[in-house]
Amino acid sequence: MHGQQMTKNDGLASHGLFPVETQPRNFLRNILWSTDFSAPSKISLPFAAALARRFGSRLYAAHVISPCTQ
Repeated sequence: MHGQQMTKNDGLASHGLFPVETQPRNFLRNILWSTDFSAPSKISLPFAAALARRFGSRLYAAHVISPCTQ
């Protein structure tokens, strides 16, 4: 299998999320982005999208609702 080199344009290298090394192409085939549409959740979407672009993955979104605890 041939890997891909990560570049500074990937967005993830600048955040230190992945070392700049070769990764297998099928490292991440599917990515599940779970969201409750809160501010922190919305902030995570660009990271999930960057991962999907970087690895040629499919990005799936799931709306997560917390149970009521009263």
